[in-house]
Amino acid sequence: MPSSPQRGGCQYDGHRTYAVSKDLNSDLDLEFFASPDGLTDLLQKLSDNEFHNQEELIEMIKRLHLPNYEEARLYLTEAVAQGVFEPNSKPGYPHQGQLLAVRRWTGI
Repeated sequence: MPSSPQRGGCQYDGHRTYAVSKDLNSDLDLEFFASPDGLTDLLQKLSDNEFHNQEELIEMIKRLHLPNYEEARLYLTEAVAQGVFEPNSKPGYPHQGQLLAVRRWTGI
């Protein structure tokens, strides 16, 4: 049974576990976090302020659950500067049409 070498660290028991710091536990796999239950879990952590860096958690949610975001995210600032789309929301929160425009523009 894998366990953390840290005293009082994370212990994996085959079920949902949490780190002492209450941040995300690496024993839960990407497939779980990409699922509807994983999204619910991430949103609960956000709601309960269980994550030390909420912006990092929000970015993880966007990368896992917003179609086209992962592929386009690195080009958003440059795409706006080049006039690929007109931002009409808070920076970093593009809509699907904007993400698709970035993907067309970059060829990804």
